[in-house]
Amino acid sequence: MIKDNMMEPMFAHGILGKSVLTLSIKSLKEDKIQFFEPSIYLQEGDSLENYGIWATVIELHGHTKGSIGLKIGETDIIVGDALMNMFYPSKSMLYGKKGLWRKVQKR
Repeated sequence: MIKDNMMEPMFAHGILGKSVLTLSIKSLKEDKIQFFEPSIYLQEGDSLENYGIWATVIELHGHTKGSIGLKIGETDIIVGDALMNMFYPSKSMLYGKKGLWRKVQKR
């Protein structure tokens, strides 16, 4: 997605989800990411201790391609926009692969 915001298709469920998707697609078309080459690539199980962060990478399959979360200790996790809090806390209404996204939600 670094080269092209629209490279991966996104989907949504429900009326609110489809509204969020429409706004997200509009933003992705208008907002271009300045190209950069990542210096590291993260994957499931990677530790970030060498970078001074006491966390482990978990893959968030199905949300959007390459989405990751950070597991901190035994009870905390950072998931970015994989969770939403627009009107109430909930899982993201946007996803790349619905079947995989449902499996992640059951973790």
